[in-house]
Amino acid sequence: MELEELKNNWQLLNEKLNKRDVLKEKIIREMLCTKSNKSLSKLINTEIVSLTICFLSIPFFAYLKSIENIVIPFADAFWIFMIVYCVICAVWYLYKLNILSKMDFMKDIGSNLRLINKFNIRIRQEKMSMFIVFPILSAWCIYAYAMLNANVVLWTFLACILLFGVFIGIVIYKRIYDKNIQTIQRSLDELKELDEPESVES
Repeated sequence: MELEELKNNWQLLNEKLNKRDVLKEKIIREMLCTKSNKSLSKLINTEIVSLTICFLSIPFFAYLKSIENIVIPFADAFWIFMIVYCVICAVWYLYKLNILSKMDFMKDIGSNLRLINKFNIRIRQEKMSMFIVFPILSAWCIYAYAMLNANVVLWTFLACILLFGVFIGIVIYKRIYDKNIQTIQRSLDELKELDEPESVES
């Protein structure tokens, strides 16, 4: 009788431990999904803001091109370049938004990992393009200032604008893109590890 009671108590204890493990795993999954969704929202919001800036910049540069009394060397060519560049950037941001919109943390982990890795590659390509475009724009601004014989105040203003652009670029790529991409990748890796014991048992 005591043996039977001991077996029943052991079985109850085992069931409680299993339930606790299931509950713990469920809580961990929810925490990881919540963290990933927050990071995903930040990435999507960043792309939406960037896309909005591109759309607003196109008519702005078109207006500047239409002004006849702006005496800047190669002004027309520069404004056309900026308009084309903004259009290309808008298409690029839409493409990246499309990648992010396909992510769903309640579905296949492998698919989400492939998507975030694909997005990460696109961000790296974007960084590389910035190393080409930003120096070109900076060089044109410096050349235009030199041709217009700008005073010290204007040169200081330009230096501040360029330094601010570099600072903002570093902040966006480090604090928004890199940080949130790494958060999503880590969360998905942990979710994958949680699923591995289940796949081994089956």
